[in-house]
Order: sequence, then C-alpha cells, then structure tokens
Amino acid sequence: MHTNPVATICLIFSVILMHVGSLQAETPPSVVQKEVLALQTFFRPNEQAVLEALWKRAMAIEGVDCAMRAGAVPHMTTGSWRVSPSELQEAMAVLSPRLDGLTELPMTVRLEEGEYEGSIGWELIPESSPALLEYHCAVLTRLGFTYEPFRKIDIPGQWLPHITLFSVKKESAPRVREQLEPILTELREIHTLHAARLGLVTFQYPFKIVAEKALRGQ
Repeated sequence: MHTNPVATICLIFSVILMHVGSLQAETPPSVVQKEVLALQTFFRPNEQAVLEALWKRAMAIEGVDCAMRAGAVPHMTTGSWRVSPSELQEAMAVLSPRLDGLTELPMTVRLEEGEYEGSIGWELIPESSPALLEYHCAVLTRLGFTYEPFRKIDIPGQWLPHITLFSVKKESAPRVREQLEPILTELREIHTLHAARLGLVTFQYPFKIVAEKALRGQ
C-alpha cells in the first residue's frame, strides 16, 4: 500500500499540535497575556475587491452582521493560535521567509446557507480537494508554529475551510432575505477564487493584519 507523504506529514504535525495544546492546558496560568493570532488566506486583488463590495452592500442593510464591522476583510482562516507578545513577534518575523516559493492555488467555491446559534449565515465553501488539503498542510508545516492552538477546526486533519460572508438573526431573516437576494445572486455566480496571499491577523478590536506574504502567481 502506498502512503501519501504529504498526508503523513500533515497527520504527524496535527498530532504534535494537539499534544502541545494539551500540555499547555495542564500548565498553570501564566502571567503573560496571550492574544488570538489567525493565519488568513486572501485572494487575488480583483476577487478581493468584488467580495469587499458585496460585504459593504450587505452591511448597508439593517439587521445584517458582518466581520467587516470589526475590521476584517474577506478571507479563509488557515490557522489560529493563542500567542504571547514574543511569540507574535517571532511569527511575524518568519512568515515571509518560510513561505518563499509557495504558489497560488485556484479553488472552486459555492455559496452555502446555514443556521447556527439563532442566526442564518452565508459562506463561500471551497470544494474539498487533495490540492486544497495539501496547501493547508504545506503552509502550516513550513511555518512550523507550535504555539497553543486556538480552534480545532484549523488544525490539519480537522480543517473546515470556509469564507464567512454575513449573517442575520433568524427572526429577521424573512424580511432581510428579500433585500439580500440581489447580493446572494451575485455570490452564486462566483465559482473560482485564488489563494493568493497569506496574512497574520490579530483579533484585538479592530482586527489588524500584522504581516503578509504574497504567493507566487501561476
């Protein structure tokens, strides 16, 4: 039986991350303040501009909630950790050199609607493919961060790739949906996005991109 070397590396790295997280959970609280650090995938400038314009149109509708209000830009979360100030500085310093040579990845996406915690939300979901999973694994393996994991859904082997758009409270959804429909129609016409840039983002309000790396064009 042949073993996929990328999948093997990904599995090993996932186990290491989970082990690090469990050890840190057993450690008494440190006096060092930690903050959430996310690794986010951004898209080609023209794709980013289209999504941002749709976000702004949605935010203009009363009752629509969107992460742009907190300073976010359209993205696909690719990793997340709790970091100390020194770990944050280290991550910022190594992002670019460790990702040298990584190329853009085209992704097929579809619009999906879901219900959670009393809200109706919309997301663009990338089609799961070996190339997408290898991209995720390659990025995290190259970076080699062993910081305390923040979300399990960002760990290799458990990753749930998605591009969050906006949401509305369930009780106001019938009224708001009619106003959102022209925007949703345009989102349904988006079939391809390119993973073209990676950025480290801090979650202290407002969200802030603190380091970026452009991927090599295809």
